[in-house]
Amino acid sequence: MTDTAAAVPACTLRRHHVAVSAVEFNPDATLMASADQNGHVAIWSTATFRPVRAWNAHPMYQILRVSFLNDTTLLTFGRGDAVNAVATAPLLIAQMQILSGVSSDTSGESHFLVALPSADESGKFDVFLL
Repeated sequence: MTDTAAAVPACTLRRHHVAVSAVEFNPDATLMASADQNGHVAIWSTATFRPVRAWNAHPMYQILRVSFLNDTTLLTFGRGDAVNAVATAPLLIAQMQILSGVSSDTSGESHFLVALPSADESGKFDVFLL
């Protein structure tokens, strides 16, 4: 007897606007690279399921394969006969801006609101209470 129930995904990662053509995990599975038919690559954190870096590695060419050389370098191979080696870490990790101080709580500790550019390059900010 076969099970005909459809599998339910644990999560859906949305970054690409065309079909994904390659996926690869780094050696310790903390990062996942995805690439698409228009040459875009995204590197995802498997802890947060958010992109940590995204760029157009092969403009207008389908990426055929992505492969982690090690934990700091990703190789991409596209239809345009190019192989790129790219650092997996963002070039700029974060710019922080303290929005405002928040009054102390009963323990006497001060708290602050900090804004970081959103990792999904949407132009929005993530705000954290520290």
